[in-house]
Amino acid sequence: MILDKWDFRVADVVEVGKTFMNESNYNLTFSEKRMLDALYCVILDPDGDIIVDYNDNVLNGFAVLQRTDECHKEYIGYLNKFYVRPEKRLTKTSIRLMKEVTAWFDDKECVYSFANSMAMIGHDEAFIKLMEKFNYIETPYGGLIRGNDMTNLFRKPKVHIPAPALPSEDKIPAPTALEDTGADVVIGSGSGKSGDAGTFTGDSTKNQRVSGRSEVRKKKKGANVLGGTAAQTGINI
Repeated sequence: MILDKWDFRVADVVEVGKTFMNESNYNLTFSEKRMLDALYCVILDPDGDIIVDYNDNVLNGFAVLQRTDECHKEYIGYLNKFYVRPEKRLTKTSIRLMKEVTAWFDDKECVYSFANSMAMIGHDEAFIKLMEKFNYIETPYGGLIRGNDMTNLFRKPKVHIPAPALPSEDKIPAPTALEDTGADVVIGSGSGKSGDAGTFTGDSTKNQRVSGRSEVRKKKKGANVLGGTAAQTGINI
């Protein structure tokens, strides 16, 4: 049975959902409001539905289904939630639910449908065996899948991208070594040499290395700059 819009039985699904949260090993806190919001989002979605199984006006279990055409022309389906009350697991509830689930996917033209066995309630193997009865198979990547054509589904990727090769040691360029001779070198243009009077028009600020120290020297008019004369306005290093 599929729930209609604003169906009063949504409250029953929330109550059973609380049972699921209490039974699971997930360290999560149940929220009735958030589950109601999530369920109504599915009910109002034209590509989603909630299937329920009742017996004597008691909800035995439910399944939440959706389909999508994310980045392809065909539809694929997702069994987002599947839960049966603990006291109903030895009945035919699971079989009845799964018959409706697979019929829904087929009716919605889903070429593949996916499910997850990680409910964390200690019955994952039983769920996998149930799904195998409806032609679901475990994938090498986790989860379960059912589809029209499973022939080449798990083949290796067509495109192989090799890892980039690392350069050998003999091809790695050695870092450039700088030798500090201790001699003054003039930066700028003009006449004269280091230690001679003259006018230089170099940069006003340079990062310099003298005798193993990095320093910044600014232009100072009428002052000696690293060995220059008072008339020199350039920078020596």
